Amino acid sequence: MTSVKCVIAQGAAAAKHLTPWYIRAKFGSGGDEMAQRYLNTREAAKYLGISKQSLANDRCERRWGLPYLRIGRKVLYDIEELDNFLRSRRIAPGEGGAAS
Repeated sequence: MTSVKCVIAQGAAAAKHLTPWYIRAKFGSGGDEMAQRYLNTREAAKYLGISKQSLANDRCERRWGLPYLRIGRKVLYDIEELDNFLRSRRIAPGEGGAAS
């Protein structure tokens, strides 16, 4: 049976298959950790509530510095890193920011 590491090592040829549903179908529960950990650009944009273009701009301009993985043409975002990014953007009451 093929492992997730083996598919990743195959590079660009395998990158198109590294979607959460493919990993679950191919590797069963063994791939669930990876499938739940990484999001593609569309999924990450939806998770953050921004557009895919904003993420593309960030990759080019590094204005937010969101870490991502590139496997061939496939771009993946670690959910944990997205959560860290959201926590870093939090503004608590009394800290300033936009008036309500």
